[in-house]
Amino acid sequence: MNPYIRDILSQPDALREAINHFSPVPLSPLIQRGRQNEFDRILITGMGASYNAAYPAFLGLTSQSLPVMLANAAELLHYSPGLIGNRTLLWMNSQSGR
Repeated sequence: MNPYIRDILSQPDALREAINHFSPVPLSPLIQRGRQNEFDRILITGMGASYNAAYPAFLGLTSQSLPVMLANAAELLHYSPGLIGNRTLLWMNSQSGR
């Protein structure tokens, strides 16, 4: 099988594995701050595949009536840094970790 196709087909198993090892405990303080209305918006950003991978989270949050935006990291940096305010929760996705 083509390695590219094999990689694509392995993604559901990789996601299941990641979820099985995820602990929500470190996010508890952040969730509490959100419940206390410390944030006026959630701004999700990334580039390339990291940006596209954030889209389901964006949709999920918008379905919860949360003030959420999705912005490409390069566009945010160069053209719309004003979207980031003192009360913005900035969620940055990075596949490479850079």
